[in-house]
Amino acid sequence: MKWNALALLFVLVGCSSQAVPTLSADPAAWQSYGEERATGGYIVQSEKKLAEYSISGDVSSEQYQAYLDGYKVGKASYCEQDARMLARTGKPYRGICDDVNPFFRNDYMNYRHESI
Repeated sequence: MKWNALALLFVLVGCSSQAVPTLSADPAAWQSYGEERATGGYIVQSEKKLAEYSISGDVSSEQYQAYLDGYKVGKASYCEQDARMLARTGKPYRGICDDVNPFFRNDYMNYRHESI
């Protein structure tokens, strides 16, 4: 019984972890990753954090700029959505639109509280 509980714990922990990508030297991969992160509502990552995902263990300025370019595109798309609908679906808001739309967080929080 003890081993079954331990095995179940490992399965649950493994399933709850976010997949970590391995990024090639191709700037298009970095741009795509940046866009994907932003459309998911995640905050922008630092060069140091991204270096952990790089195949070479290093991030060039070109790669990081490609990531930021993709992130900018994804962020624009993410911040165009209705904050109330985001709250309605129960998805978390991590604050990436605060500098673009100062009302986004308020709309999200107000609707989140109304729907509880």
